[in-house]
Amino acid sequence: WEISTNGEAPRRLWRGASGDWTADGRQFVFWRDNELFCVPERRWPWESAEPVRLTVGPVGYGRPAPSPDGRHIFTLGTTSRGELMKLDGATKRFVPALGGESAFYAEPSPDGRWLAWVRYPDGTLWRSRPDGSERLQLTGAPVEAHLPRWSPDGQKIVFVARTAEDPQLVVRVVSADASSAETIARPEKPDLDYCDPCWLPDGSILFNHLN
Repeated sequence: WEISTNGEAPRRLWRGASGDWTADGRQFVFWRDNELFCVPERRWPWESAEPVRLTVGPVGYGRPAPSPDGRHIFTLGTTSRGELMKLDGATKRFVPALGGESAFYAEPSPDGRWLAWVRYPDGTLWRSRPDGSERLQLTGAPVEAHLPRWSPDGQKIVFVARTAEDPQLVVRVVSADASSAETIARPEKPDLDYCDPCWLPDGSILFNHLN
C-alpha cells in the first residue's frame, strides 16, 4: 500500500511484502511468493509502473535490502525440502517413502496400485507406483498443484492449481497417463479460490470455494 505524507487516503499498489527503496529512491524492491520484484520510479508518463521480476527459483528469496551504493540487493535465500514417510506395520517405525522423494499430498488410486503426489517445493504433480517406480510427471512449471484426487475408475486426477502470475486457485483435471489436461472450473471473482476437489461415484466433481 501507499500513503502520501499529507494524509490522503492510502491506496493499494501490488501484492507483496517487505519492500524497501534503493538509496537513490529510484527503485522499490519487494518480495512475493518467494521471488524478488522491483518497480522503477516513473520519470515519463509512458513508462510502466508495473513490478519487474528479478529472480526465478528454485531458491526462494525474501526480505530484500538494497545496498547503500545501490548496486546490489541483499536477500534471504532458502531451499525448501521435505520427505514423504510411511509407517512400517511390522516395526511400527516411520521409514522414507518413494525412495526419499521430497513430496507431499500423496493419494492412492482406488485399486491401491498407484500414487498421485506433488513434488515439494516445485509443486509439480506426479504419478508412480507406491514404491516410487514407473513415475510419470503430469504437470510442469509454472503450474503449482495441490490436493490431487483420483477418479473412481483410476483414469483421471482432479486437483487445484495456480501460478505465480495468476495466484487464484482453479480446478484442473489431468489423465493418469498425462495425455490430456484441462481447467474445468475458474472462480468468476478475483477474490475467490476453489479448493479441496473430490469425485463422486457417478464421476461428477465437488469442490469448495473460499473467499
